[in-house]
Amino acid sequence: MGEIKHSWNGTILTITSDSGTSSVDLKGTKGDRGIRGAQGRAGVILREDGTINMNGYATEAYVEDLLENFEGGSGNCDLTNYYTKAEIDATIAELELNGGGGGGGSTNNATLKLQNKTDWLTKSIAEGGKCSVSATWSSTEDGVSTGAGILTVFVDGVVKYTKSISQGKFTVDISSYLSLGSNSVKVQVQDIYENKRSINYTVTVVSLSLSSTFDASVVQEGTINYTYTPVGSVKKTVHFVLDGKELDTVSVVSSGRQQSYTIPAQKHGSHTLEVYFTAIMDSQEVESNHLYYDLICIEAGNNNPIIACSLNTGEVKQYEIINIEYLVYSPSALTSDIELKENGKTIKELTVDRTKQTWDYRSDVSGTVSLSIVCGNTSKVITITVIDSDIKVEAETENLELHLSAYGRSNNEANPAQWEYKDIACSFENYDWISDGWLMDDEGISVHRVSGDARLTIPLKMFASDFRTTGKTIEFEFSTRDVMNYDAEIINCMSDNKGFKTTAQKAVLKSEQSEIYTQYKENEHIRLSFVVEKRAENRLIYVYLNGIMCGCTQYPDDDDFSQGTPVDIVIVASDIINIYCTIITT
Repeated sequence: MGEIKHSWNGTILTITSDSGTSSVDLKGTKGDRGIRGAQGRAGVILREDGTINMNGYATEAYVEDLLENFEGGSGNCDLTNYYTKAEIDATIAELELNGGGGGGGSTNNATLKLQNKTDWLTKSIAEGGKCSVSATWSSTEDGVSTGAGILTVFVDGVVKYTKSISQGKFTVDISSYLSLGSNSVKVQVQDIYENKRSINYTVTVVSLSLSSTFDASVVQEGTINYTYTPVGSVKKTVHFVLDGKELDTVSVVSSGRQQSYTIPAQKHGSHTLEVYFTAIMDSQEVESNHLYYDLICIEAGNNNPIIACSLNTGEVKQYEIINIEYLVYSPSALTSDIELKENGKTIKELTVDRTKQTWDYRSDVSGTVSLSIVCGNTSKVITITVIDSDIKVEAETENLELHLSAYGRSNNEANPAQWEYKDIACSFENYDWISDGWLMDDEGISVHRVSGDARLTIPLKMFASDFRTTGKTIEFEFSTRDVMNYDAEIINCMSDNKGFKTTAQKAVLKSEQSEIYTQYKENEHIRLSFVVEKRAENRLIYVYLNGIMCGCTQYPDDDDFSQGTPVDIVIVASDIINIYCTIITT
């Protein structure tokens, strides 16, 4: 029968096949209107009450009947069920797919079905808005499931996303693949036998946006003047939602001009504010982006501390770091003593000033997590859902000798000069804890920064004994920037010309008779690993950069890795270094 396509705009239903194109106006003012076949039997009818009446048995025979009606042939499409517009969208999509274009020439007996579970096929959204599509699929052969399949998303004929999926319902977010204007989206599922089915969507992206220069860190007393700028050449309804309840709406016609709205004075404490606008385009309501704030409102004579945090992330992935920005304001003091808690357990105690702070949080377990920022009797509770990671990642524990991580650390801690693993405690020299210490890098990740005359010593003598019998893995994560001397040593654990050291561009590991090295660039995040095999194996030494092997050599059977005078690991600045350290003995 060839490829069969359809379109449905809520009024006109059109089906195109090799035999030509048939269309019908399904919208009537009186009585029933519909598509009728050669025998005068109706295939699809829109009734006066707004429901759609069509044969409800989506069998291949019925598909043939329906299509023959469209093509002017003979058929028998008696009506038995009533459907809404959403249901006919889904059913027509399935009929189209069952009718042709899916087998790919395969001679298997598998039956592949794909059914739209999104309540639309055509939609308009604002630029930057969210857009997801859902469907269910199954593939069986002689009543037995054929297993997982391949999901592919095409936008304007270009593959944008592909993934292996299990049978059943799936949802895919296509927001990031869409561009301004009309987007033709095809969602295709292929089973193990290369049978294919697809659903076609049309998504129109329009330029609607909302911006504001309002500074939520400014303490508010009395009425609040909120300024904002809506963009979009349509009539816009701006919504102001305060503490979860809609405070007011304002109609705005102009585009790109700053507007002002006065929020009434609020009680002492923090108050959430959400601002967005809606507009009607092509008979559909579209929304702009949403702006979120946590306002600090004070009343004279009230000295209770206030905690503001505008995080609006409901879900995060396991092991993903989220940056939680917050501000603590104590009317009677310039600084505040706070606690950061996870599920009621204190994980950090800090002293913070009135400026914006950042809590970089990562959950290693999935499920619902309650995070709290506590100052005296005031607390701000944030509830997030941690979704299982697609990749199972667990920290190495077997024979672990040292593990030092900068995750979650801050210079505002009561004792920032403390970095320990079991009985190994680092020592810090010449730190000012402002330009160095526990800071955030450009990616919003907490790091330990060594700069200027600062010096970090890790009292672990890794080369005190020869480890050819047991083998060893040494791993560091670091980056360098503002380097003045590319030959200056950064991480050093060398003695008697044995051990390892790194510069801004090179890392080397030496034994009595062997040497291996690798090179890299500054201003890049580097995960460096040296792996020494046991003598009983192949006596190989590997070097990895970011998980990719970039060097290998074999050490002699009578080699020796031990230092006559064992030394600690020393880290110095050249000029600025970000360090994340992991050392593993295997």
